[in-house]
Amino acid sequence: MAVSVIVPARDAALTLPATLAALAAQRCDEPFEVIVVDNGSTDGTGRIAAAAEGVRVVPGPGRGPGPARMAGVAAARHDVLAFTDADCAPEPGWLAAGAAAIRGGAVLAQGWTGPPEGVAPGPWDRTLRVGAALGLFETANLFVARGPFEAAGGFGDGLEAPGHAPFGEDVLLGWALRRQGLATAFVPEARVRHWVFPRDHRGYLAELERRALFAHLVRAVPELRDTLLWGRVFLHRRDAAVCAAAAGVLAGLVTGTRAPVLLGALPWAAQARADWTREGRETAALRAVADAWAVAHTVRGSIQARTLVL
Repeated sequence: MAVSVIVPARDAALTLPATLAALAAQRCDEPFEVIVVDNGSTDGTGRIAAAAEGVRVVPGPGRGPGPARMAGVAAARHDVLAFTDADCAPEPGWLAAGAAAIRGGAVLAQGWTGPPEGVAPGPWDRTLRVGAALGLFETANLFVARGPFEAAGGFGDGLEAPGHAPFGEDVLLGWALRRQGLATAFVPEARVRHWVFPRDHRGYLAELERRALFAHLVRAVPELRDTLLWGRVFLHRRDAAVCAAAAGVLAGLVTGTRAPVLLGALPWAAQARADWTREGRETAALRAVADAWAVAHTVRGSIQARTLVL
């Protein structure tokens, strides 16, 4: 079962060489091709890809990952489509494990994703972790049978949200297939290592503004309440502690007593204490601020999307 590996890339000169080296090292009996979609890069990404043996480079539309992947699909020759990103390094058995899942009857297969072995990301660093099937179908590590993929319309531009680029095209595709009753699978043996990008707490807080997007996603895919959200409402369990504290303050203002405030603050205080023990006082304090910031933007998204996600 031949496979087309599609890698969208935009200004990825730093990380793409590791991606291409990892793909060249795949241990797979299936024939496969590698297609890099140069999506409007200005840093030599296209030249790096063109210089790699056995890699085809196609131009992308320059506007987003969904259309870029579709440009790769249009150039693909094979009936199994494998997607990874230009900041990822698949492990040697990745391609064989994902192709085996499709050969075994899955229409869509998602694999395990995490930071490089031996690398411990700092508290504010950016990376990607996917350890279970939560319904997001992240395209850093995804295999799809081409026929059903094309019948479902492939990747669209994604959802629109005020102040943000389109997003969620992979989630929409995955659920379009699942709603047809087609088989999907999580394949922990198909492992991808995601680059760790260093950043400080300011960069982390800026990234949290994207939390507003998830309410739009849940409105489009209400099934995520059962697969992704904690208690069908909270994006993360930590957020419930922030909301309990906020509810306690509100109840205290209404009743004019301190008891609701103190009671509501207990889960957040316990969480902060655990962070302090594990990471130190300064990081724990910043995490508490980050938790409140995250919930504020999640609430903003709920208001915009008119659906409750906290």
